[in-house]
Parts: sequence; structure tokens; C-alpha cells
Amino acid sequence: MANARHAEFSLHIHKRIGDDGCNDRYTIGLWSGDVLGAICHAAPLDIALSALRLALENKGRSAEMTSSAGPHPTSGNSRLVNGGGRE
Repeated sequence: MANARHAEFSLHIHKRIGDDGCNDRYTIGLWSGDVLGAICHAAPLDIALSALRLALENKGRSAEMTSSAGPHPTSGNSRLVNGGGRE
């Protein structure tokens, strides 16, 4: 049987509802140990989801992949800001 490898992610998502009932904005962060790193701030949903996808793909590749019984993976402090751009 092949050795399964896993990455584990903990998310924090904040939704700010637009004044007009539309134009909601999202702030998303990923926990790395006890540090919450923002990957987008007050971004429209499509941009927030793109930033999340990019962050998960990058952290999944660069994180120490462990079995489910092992320690949580950690990674660098790459951050994304409004609009999904890098800071």
C-alpha cells in the first residue's frame, strides 16, 4: 500500500456584508501554528476564492507533508493582500 501524505489547513473567514445587500467582501486567513496569516483582505468573493486556491496550492506543495498522526505542516510567511496581489 502506498504511503499516504497529507497537508492540514485551518482557515479563518470573515464576511462583511455590503451596505446595499450586495458587494460582500471577504477576509481570509490561514493558520500556521499560532499565527494567522491573511491571504486576502476585504476582497470580492471571486478574488478571495482565487487567493485561497493559490495559497492552498502553494502551501500544499511547500509544506512538510505528514501523515494524519504527524505534526501540523507549517510554511513561510507569503501573504496576499487586497485583490489577491502579493505584498
